[in-house]
Order: sequence, then structure tokens, then C-alpha cells
Amino acid sequence: MENIVSSALVQDGARNDILHYQENGQKRLQEFIQDRLLSSSELSVWDPMKKLKLKTFLNWMEKTKIRVGDTVIKLREDGRESEMLSNLIINIARLFVM
Repeated sequence: MENIVSSALVQDGARNDILHYQENGQKRLQEFIQDRLLSSSELSVWDPMKKLKLKTFLNWMEKTKIRVGDTVIKLREDGRESEMLSNLIINIARLFVM
């Protein structure tokens, strides 16, 4: 699976979350009903819940900050071209800083 816009390959964890979001949501709904809405439930509707933190195309990439002189460059790494891209950006930034 790859992102249509960036052509970056999606990691397995994010891929599974994207493909199975509906099943995960239905499972959480059933848990909510069992734990909070039935008369035999011990938890209240207003008790805090843990988020279902699904990875998506937006948040599966690692974020990296590179400092060149006084400038901080933020990168999102996709695992394939990140090292080459960061080297290119550092070299270009050095040209402008020096």
C-alpha cells in the first residue's frame, strides 16, 4: 500500500490500522455498550476512555529535526529516501548559511 500523493510506502502497523479501521471501531462500540450502557455495567458513560490511536497516512512517518547553523529543518521520514533527502537538504542549507 502506498500514499497516492507522495508515493511513500506505508509501514505494516499503519497499513493494518487503515485497512481494519471499521472492525476496530465496531469492536470498541461493542465494548462501550457492554461496559457502560447496560444496567449491569460498573462504569459510567462519563468515565474517561482510552483513545483508539490508529495510525494514518498523516502520522505514520517519523519526524526529525536537523539543525544547520541557526536554522532548524523539519523532516518527515518515510524510511526509503529519508537519509538521501536529509543529506541533500543539509548540503543545500550549508550553501545558503555559509
